[in-house]
Amino acid sequence: MFTVADRAAEELIVRRIVEARPVDGIVSEEGTSRDGGPVRWIVDPLDGSANYLRGIPHFSVSIAAEIDGVTVAAAVFNPVVGEMFHAVLKSGAMLNGVAIRPSDERRLSHALVATGFGDSGAGDSAMQRQTLRLQAILPVVADLRRTGSAALDICWVACGRLDAYYEAGQYPWDVAAADLIAREAGGLGGTLDGSALTIDRTWVAANPHLFSAFRDLISSAAPDPSAS
Repeated sequence: MFTVADRAAEELIVRRIVEARPVDGIVSEEGTSRDGGPVRWIVDPLDGSANYLRGIPHFSVSIAAEIDGVTVAAAVFNPVVGEMFHAVLKSGAMLNGVAIRPSDERRLSHALVATGFGDSGAGDSAMQRQTLRLQAILPVVADLRRTGSAALDICWVACGRLDAYYEAGQYPWDVAAADLIAREAGGLGGTLDGSALTIDRTWVAANPHLFSAFRDLISSAAPDPSAS
């Protein structure tokens, strides 16, 4: 779901990046793509477009920087509440300048989990998998949330507001920045089988105590299609 705001935000972000670093590559949700040197910026100018469009005050701007394919810096900003999550590789993660850590919850039965329904381009099979997973998860965990911003969900895992997150039908710009923030905070993230993220993969993030058990629960309920 695209809005005028998505495109306006992307134009502003891309312009600022190009002004500051004219030889870098860029890939963005709204279609901006340019080759460059070893540095590439991954931009989601408005994660949570449906929330924004309906006046729901929960959305974010997500920007990550890669060097030779490795994410080295990330920022996810919620302009409504003024919360800036950011991280630098091997330097920890912060929320408004204060170091963050995931929760210490070790029991799936006490876990607060977030999910989403991904991009419609993922097709009916992704929705079928989501239905099977919901049936498996709901009796096991404490409760479920559907907030509408994948980047913020993963950042909330990073700072302990949530214990775990999963979603199929995501793109690299949906998770690139938040994943570095979660990992630098001490959490874990990845696809079910450890492969690269594509539209038919499911992304999971959780605190380090729950990650393996939660990933296994998702996969046993409905595994992703075999990688081609």
